[in-house]
Amino acid sequence: MLKPCDRGGFFKPFNVMDNNGPDQSRTKIYRYNSLGYRGEEYDPAAAFRIFTFGCSNTFVTGLNWEEGFPYRFKERVAEHFGYQVSELNLMNFSAGGHSNDYSVRTMLRQCEDESPDLILFDPSPINRIEYVNEGGYGEFFCPGRTSQTQKSLEYYDFYTETMGFVNFVKNLLFVQWYCQARSLSYLFHIRWCDIDRFRSNRTCLDYIEQLDFSRICSSRDIAKVDDAADRIYNENGDLIWSHDGPVTNKLIADRLYHFACEQGLLPRQAAKVVAHS
Repeated sequence: MLKPCDRGGFFKPFNVMDNNGPDQSRTKIYRYNSLGYRGEEYDPAAAFRIFTFGCSNTFVTGLNWEEGFPYRFKERVAEHFGYQVSELNLMNFSAGGHSNDYSVRTMLRQCEDESPDLILFDPSPINRIEYVNEGGYGEFFCPGRTSQTQKSLEYYDFYTETMGFVNFVKNLLFVQWYCQARSLSYLFHIRWCDIDRFRSNRTCLDYIEQLDFSRICSSRDIAKVDDAADRIYNENGDLIWSHDGPVTNKLIADRLYHFACEQGLLPRQAAKVVAHS
């Protein structure tokens, strides 16, 4: 049984909004399902079920849901198996701004009683981390873009890029080993982190060498060719930030699809597809 979203705020069942955090353009629609997550309802009888976990990339900030790479990937998978898109189920357990710690914890919650046909895990930037204290869970976002509390300032004074990277790989290894133990198919999409840059660090290399790169698809070389609606400008009116636009998202979805095929994650006649149909 799937669990309700624990993020609070606008992550409410059946919520419908035309703005979201950094996206104040009011040109996109954000629809939330009965669990409080953006996207469609869960269909346990679907021919093929994809669970996505991540931050704003997979939440698809600044775009309509159908413009993002998770839905575009679903379209390619449906075409691959010869199904209508509506016959597949894409559950989106993502929320903007959070850490890989949160994504892993959410995966454990949502996969406790369910076994999707494919887990698509999209890691967050490495400088985000979740912590736990007597009040529950909290997160440090990233320097310069987090609330300037004393705790966050102290954390980022102490933080190093090596610390963030090791925590990043630990989370990937947790997903990797969990899915292997559960016999779950999984695919990582790397957009934010250049893993190879850390190979010269002996400590980092010890972790890197444990990763299964047959499950890691990078889109870092795909140039951003358009912008999403969540555009942030500086005082001179220059665009300084936005998420990837719909064309870029389609390119990413195509990359993921071809990679999944090459690695045997989408055989032409998968046993699980036959079982669900």
